[in-house]
Amino acid sequence: MQRRLVDHEVFAADDSDRLRSTALALRLFPGGLSFTQLKFVEEHAHSERLLQIIDEEDLRDDLDRLVGERFMEELSAAHADYGVVLGITSAPKAEPPVVSMLERLRELTQAIVDYALQVLAYSRTHADHLALAQRALEPIDVFREAARRASSNGRRPSDGEATHDDDYALPEGAPAPDAPVPAVPEE
Repeated sequence: MQRRLVDHEVFAADDSDRLRSTALALRLFPGGLSFTQLKFVEEHAHSERLLQIIDEEDLRDDLDRLVGERFMEELSAAHADYGVVLGITSAPKAEPPVVSMLERLRELTQAIVDYALQVLAYSRTHADHLALAQRALEPIDVFREAARRASSNGRRPSDGEATHDDDYALPEGAPAPDAPVPAVPEE
């Protein structure tokens, strides 16, 4: 915009467009383009102030005529985009939280340990409870055995690798991972 205003100096000294362009250039760019050397956020703030002056002092019609309406529209759009990129004019998109699978695995492990301890405590309250406790703990034993077989093979299938190897499948009769925990029958 500044350069387009200064370009009017080629006209005669008393030309009305030259006089108005010079006045606008002095009003909007008294320090030239030195603001373009500021830090990005400060440069944006300075540019925002220029746009406010243009609006407050009703300079847009003259600028549209002297610099070009299309140019001024593009300048305003570029300024708005610049603010978005800098995270000034709109809130930056929140990054999805990073879920720590290790922490979730520890929580699951602790929940299984807590469950097993409760079942064992229940089994010690009466001799008839031992069989019920074994049945309640059976899914843990089944998964332990499947994990032992898979690890004894020495390798795991890579992501996306199709396998029909039984070492990686759930053992026959094993509950699905999302199956509800069987209820312990009450006496």
